[in-house]
Amino acid sequence: DGIRALMSRWLEGLGHETRQASSAEQALEQLAREEADVAVCDIAMPGQDGLWLASQLRADHPQTAVIMATGTQDVDAALRSLQHGAVDYLVKPFTRDQFRDALRRGIEWHREAVRSRRRLEDLDRAFRERLDPLEERLRHTPVASDASIEELVSAFSGGERGRVEHSQRVASLAMNIALSLGIRNPELTDIERAARLHDIGKFAVPKDILCKPGTLTDEERSIVRRLPVLVYDILRACPFLAAAAELVRSAYERFDGLGYPWALRGEEIPLGARIIAVADAFDTMTHRRVHS
Repeated sequence: DGIRALMSRWLEGLGHETRQASSAEQALEQLAREEADVAVCDIAMPGQDGLWLASQLRADHPQTAVIMATGTQDVDAALRSLQHGAVDYLVKPFTRDQFRDALRRGIEWHREAVRSRRRLEDLDRAFRERLDPLEERLRHTPVASDASIEELVSAFSGGERGRVEHSQRVASLAMNIALSLGIRNPELTDIERAARLHDIGKFAVPKDILCKPGTLTDEERSIVRRLPVLVYDILRACPFLAAAAELVRSAYERFDGLGYPWALRGEEIPLGARIIAVADAFDTMTHRRVHS
């Protein structure tokens, strides 16, 4: 109690508002009522320890910066705290200046987390607005034939003939792979339709993201990784496309579990989606395209 009171006085002397909790469970109860910019935790606490609390904060309060304190010179403890989501750590006994510096880093991290969330919300809003025309088209003119799939892909190709040709090549290659594996209808037809539609949502991705030459930011990557789910929700509303929609949703998963949107691994990924992924990768590597 005395240590928490001392740290609170230090913080209040710097102009900060503080709250104290005597356990991880109590801290979570307080944060459920009111968020905090920074949480300073000890690793050793009654009940659940600080590492458990740090993991809970990352999951439930992702904008709260966690600073971990440990009473030993144990490097492993410090590393574990960082692995559990702490942004900094302090080894006791620490000075007031060390505490102030760690707090400054925590506040900077929190502010960046808030900015990042706002950027993500803005991107997400714009992304959904760009998908509205596809949803409207399917609502008023439901797809009921393979010919109408071609019309749909052409309508949402953004005027890029290369995108339409890519979907045609991927569909043809996926069909050949599926036939060689002994797959027949109706699964074969579902694979062909999904292959034609696997890229349809990319018209909604802003070109500065889709054609970006450098690495995507975390916010941009998050938006792109949500694309298959958003497109799936739109396509599955059309009965003619419902089965294909399942494969479109999984076409960007990876056998090693590093794909998206669900990080499925190995045979968790539907076979049809795996076939489309192989066909898509092969076509991307063998034809010049401005994006993958």
